[in-house]
Formats: sequence, C-alpha cells, structure tokens
Amino acid sequence: MKTLNHIILVISITLLFSCNKEKIDQEATIVRDCTGTYLRIDTKDYLVCNFEVTNGFSENDRVTASFKKIEYCEALDIITCELYHKNYGLINVTEIN
Repeated sequence: MKTLNHIILVISITLLFSCNKEKIDQEATIVRDCTGTYLRIDTKDYLVCNFEVTNGFSENDRVTASFKKIEYCEALDIITCELYHKNYGLINVTEIN
C-alpha cells in the first residue's frame, strides 16, 4: 500500500509540473479579432494575455513563439466584445520571432 501511495504521489507531481511547462519554439499564426490576439497552433487558438508583444506582427503572420499557459489574464477584464472565440487556454508569450 505504501508503494502504491508513492507511485500516485510521483504521478501527481509530474502532472502538476507538466501543465505549467513552457512551450518552446512553436510554429504559430497570429489571429486577431475583437476578443483579442491568438496564436493558432495546429488549428487550436491560444489567447495571448500579453498581446502587446505581438504588436509588430500582422494578422496571419507566421511566427515562432515560446509561451507559458496561465490561469488568469487581467487584460480580459477590459475586453467588451460579445463575439465568442473558442480557445484552448490563456498564454503569456515569452519570446516571439
């Protein structure tokens, strides 16, 4: 029983840390609408919280970006668009080219 508890603990810790892992050098497309700026990766859109880092890029530009998934985005408090845009999470971009 003790061994089983240790195995469950190790798996839980591994899953916890893997969720917040930084995604590095992902090929993406810049997507914008009134709901915000997104990085589209393999048909999935991720809402960019620190969208100002994408200001030098145009809609549909192909980029290479590194980012971390986050739980909360203060910038979302100011968006007043009523359009629904399906996304697969909030991200902070740490590097973009």
